[in-house]
Amino acid sequence: MDEINVIDAAHGYVEMLNRLGVDYVFSSPGSEFISLWEHLARYNEEGKKPFYINTRHEGTALSMAKGYYMATGKPQTILTHVITGLLHGAMELKAAYTDQIPLLMIVGQNRTHNNELHGGTPGPHYLSFTEIGGQERLVQPYVKWGDSPETNANILDVIQRAYRIADTEVKGPVLLNISRELLFEQVTEMKIPESLPMKNRLTADPETINKLKEMLLKADNPLIFTRYLGRNSEAVNELIKLTALLQIPVFELPGYMNFPTDNSLHMGTNIIPYVEKADLMLVIDSSSWPPWYPPVSIREKTDAKIVFIDPDPVQMKYPVYGYPSDLSVKADSYTVIRRLNQLFK
Repeated sequence: MDEINVIDAAHGYVEMLNRLGVDYVFSSPGSEFISLWEHLARYNEEGKKPFYINTRHEGTALSMAKGYYMATGKPQTILTHVITGLLHGAMELKAAYTDQIPLLMIVGQNRTHNNELHGGTPGPHYLSFTEIGGQERLVQPYVKWGDSPETNANILDVIQRAYRIADTEVKGPVLLNISRELLFEQVTEMKIPESLPMKNRLTADPETINKLKEMLLKADNPLIFTRYLGRNSEAVNELIKLTALLQIPVFELPGYMNFPTDNSLHMGTNIIPYVEKADLMLVIDSSSWPPWYPPVSIREKTDAKIVFIDPDPVQMKYPVYGYPSDLSVKADSYTVIRRLNQLFK
């Protein structure tokens, strides 16, 4: 692990976000982030990222970060002021978790009140701004991972780890609960981790892919339904190729641009009138919201085989699920569809 020269600890934090490729820090400001503002302003003046956007409300900050990821595929960072800011953004944080949106959320707190450390003793109001068990406890069901670092000795490694966890399947928001004392600490050197390789895609095993291939070859009337496939534009192009090759109609709930609406195989959003005659249904990146309800009612409507292709085909975040399937493929849909295209050539 290398060491870098810094003006203070907050400088190291901003430099780490820069090296992670974060474009924007969205924030509803709080006094614990004063030290970060100085360096964000300097970086912006020098034309260096991340750029800072004061959204004035946590819900707006999270919604902008979510939208930016949906448009670019790049996770961003959000700063929220202690527990009040965290709770203000809780609904949008829940939405990001449900939609598998990776983002790094940093929330402040305070650990000292008798002038023990620089950055501490900010005022009596901060006594109620720190939650027993850590701020992350308040939103634990809606974050993929959370931590309360206690030292700046390895904080940049922790930030990099948090970012990578957020952007690894199954993707989702992560939270770091960082104290004013750490943010204000006066240091001149910080340890910074080496750049790690790009993440690997989640792929299915060859046996599962071959089984899916055989199911497609035997099917006379297959259907495809998707909701989130378009989060990876490469997957859209692969799906166009596969459906053209096998002449499979596509239905969607347009969470993204999943399939071009001017394509002759685009059939709209309502798959139900067509399921009775179907003999195979591929539900791609939509196991969190399949196109029928109640879950088992599909068995009354059709004898079609049902396949779920999703990084989380069993939806571990739900306490109850119950959707039947004949094959569950736990994988990045792009890798599955691309491999099918290769096998059908």
